[in-house]
Amino acid sequence: MCKFLCKKNNLLNISCEIIIGFIWMLSVFMVESSGIVIKPGVLCDSMACKCGYDLIICECVQQIQRIVIKPNEIRPGASNLTIINCDTIQIQSGAINKIGSLRTVNIHNVKRLELQEKSFQWAGDGMPPLTGYNMDFPRLSIHISNTNIPDVSRYAFNGNIRKISMDNVYIGKIQHFAFSSLNGMEKLEFKNSVVNNIQVQGFKKFTTNSIMIENTTFNSDLVSRTFSDIEVRVLFRISQSHLKTIKPSAFILNKPLKVEVTDSHFNQLDGESFKINVLGEATFRDNSFGSLQSGAFIGITAERTPKLDFIFANNYINELQDRALEINTTGFDVKFYTINLNITCSCENIVKWTSMLYNSDTNVLHCLNDNKNWNFEMINAQHYSAKHCGSTRTFKTFVYVTTALIISIVILVIVYFYLRSRYQRTHKKQWINNASPLAQRKNFNNKNNTLKCINGKLPMVVPDGRTYRETVVVVESADLLTTDL
Repeated sequence: MCKFLCKKNNLLNISCEIIIGFIWMLSVFMVESSGIVIKPGVLCDSMACKCGYDLIICECVQQIQRIVIKPNEIRPGASNLTIINCDTIQIQSGAINKIGSLRTVNIHNVKRLELQEKSFQWAGDGMPPLTGYNMDFPRLSIHISNTNIPDVSRYAFNGNIRKISMDNVYIGKIQHFAFSSLNGMEKLEFKNSVVNNIQVQGFKKFTTNSIMIENTTFNSDLVSRTFSDIEVRVLFRISQSHLKTIKPSAFILNKPLKVEVTDSHFNQLDGESFKINVLGEATFRDNSFGSLQSGAFIGITAERTPKLDFIFANNYINELQDRALEINTTGFDVKFYTINLNITCSCENIVKWTSMLYNSDTNVLHCLNDNKNWNFEMINAQHYSAKHCGSTRTFKTFVYVTTALIISIVILVIVYFYLRSRYQRTHKKQWINNASPLAQRKNFNNKNNTLKCINGKLPMVVPDGRTYRETVVVVESADLLTTDL
């Protein structure tokens, strides 16, 4: 109400927060100065708490550094509960559940906030009959800042909750169903915070306008169904945050009008880590990924026409598996802009990366080029390919052609000599020396296994096909046949 009046009257140089704080202090001062002490609840009996007409402010003093809020200790009629500057605050199960007038809980600068089961369960005036997304019933807003929460118990946040905001909060562990069955949610917000561990289904089955994770670090892997069966009607955003491995189906969300993942670091995205049915644009911009596994984004879908934009721009990737950039194109028009790969450029890699880009301009790819002495710089992959891969292809083609030609020649030479040898064996000629009748007689020593040629008679050795012995055939000169006739 005060914020509305500030905006309505346009007060100069005065913030709504200052006005609200001033009103709270004025209310407490009026109660104390009038001598009237309002003690309808035990909480107002504490030296650390001051109670006004519709608000309770608890600020720990030196003597009291621990406050335990039990059921029925908050007086009826209080609409605002503020707790600041305490060592330990314990909110027990059902402590605020039946305070129907309560609308806001602010917890600031608490060293240890202990949340039991159903500590922030709030039904207000009773559970409304819900038909769809019903906003016409009282809801509670919870803001926690500069606070350490060792453990968020099961069903700690449950019921008719309008807004949950964590700002500069350290959370040791979020148990199963810690945030579940929230009715009429408008915003779930984590800012400047650290979450050490989240169990499976830590966020379970509710509807909200937006989920915003900003400048927040998750120190453990987000397992499957960390965010399970959540309907986001307007915006799902992760920005300036650090996350480790996102397991398959870690985020199961339905119907956001917009998905934005920007300026964040992910150690690893497993296949289908985001299972989101989107009704609007999906954007991944200015992020860094240690490893993108196959099908990392395939779980993000859109079922409507015309196609929606899926924008992947100016992201840094250390490891890129096959099909890691595969996008569901049934409902998306995929647009890639400036993909920086912390991987050494090579012709083989560039061919593989280019095949993942659908019809996008290959000029968007950048990779590391070694300028000698391990001095790497990011260069355009297309320029690298034009400079190195064209000459490489030409040289390889030359080598392949030359090698094939040499092999062909060797084969032809071998075939030639084989056929020539075979021809000579099958068509061996028998040469006969037709010596002159007047040829001189030549003597050969028979003792040395030699043959004798006499008066033109030529001995010829012909192998016998049936034996391996030498057969001597004597060919004599033929004269004219004479007869008595």
